Amino acid sequence: MKRIVKTVGVAITVAGLFSFASCQKKNSEKTSKPVIKIACAQDEGVISYVDENDHLTGEEVEVWREIAKRIPEYDIQFIATGQDDVRIGIQTGIYDGSIADFFLTKERLEKFEIPREPLDFTWTGMLIRKEYAEGVRSLEALAGKQKDGLTIAPQSSAYGSTYILEVYNEQHPENPLKFETTSEGTWSVGMNYVGVGRYGATCAQKQDYETKFVSEDGAFHEYLDYVTWVPTQNVGAYTLFRKGIDPKFLERYVEALKQVKEEGIASELSRKFYGYDAYSGEYLDIVE
Repeated sequence: MKRIVKTVGVAITVAGLFSFASCQKKNSEKTSKPVIKIACAQDEGVISYVDENDHLTGEEVEVWREIAKRIPEYDIQFIATGQDDVRIGIQTGIYDGSIADFFLTKERLEKFEIPREPLDFTWTGMLIRKEYAEGVRSLEALAGKQKDGLTIAPQSSAYGSTYILEVYNEQHPENPLKFETTSEGTWSVGMNYVGVGRYGATCAQKQDYETKFVSEDGAFHEYLDYVTWVPTQNVGAYTLFRKGIDPKFLERYVEALKQVKEEGIASELSRKFYGYDAYSGEYLDIVE
């Protein structure tokens, strides 16, 4: 928010200055909007990133900007930062909300306020070595490939995609996915493992495959001939808010988000950044 600074002449007494400042402060407090700080992961592919002009953008960022237009009674500020800082910052009250393509998990529902209106929808799938990829279009089919020697890279316990695998195992005890969880590592570590052939598959989102393997300047482009990406399900992604946030704001957020979807703007942004409409069709809500 911009502030207008008024210059006061030297003829005003010191007492007058204090009186003037006090009055200005009270007026400012009465007219200023509540500030909502939204932390944005700056390295989430086309979801949320800082472009070559140092401009924060991405599919979820631009959807949120449309939301902000529809609730002008709040001063919504977007702050680019790392994904780990997003989570920690919300939990500690530094930020009010998040943009980082978060899936629902039971743990997150306990730690954060999460309106159950999805902000976005993300095709989640597996980065897989081509020798195992034939016929894989579901996690059940992927599990069946384990008898052929497919192994899954360790999955980070911090990621919602790992929870999706865990839910699958709860529902399919007769044909489980075998993998280890780790508190270390990132998406990139697992994708690199698959690229070099250390493991047969790992969780990955379509945009990660596109930017890191398909793109000629991608970090793992040299392994493109050995891997492919297969979709398994369309998953809802949500905004995480800090505990104790004004419930009136959450109501206005949900109203505005629904408007952005109903007006077709969310679908338009999805086509622009993803190349397809992620808001059409069915999606998986893994926490019920």
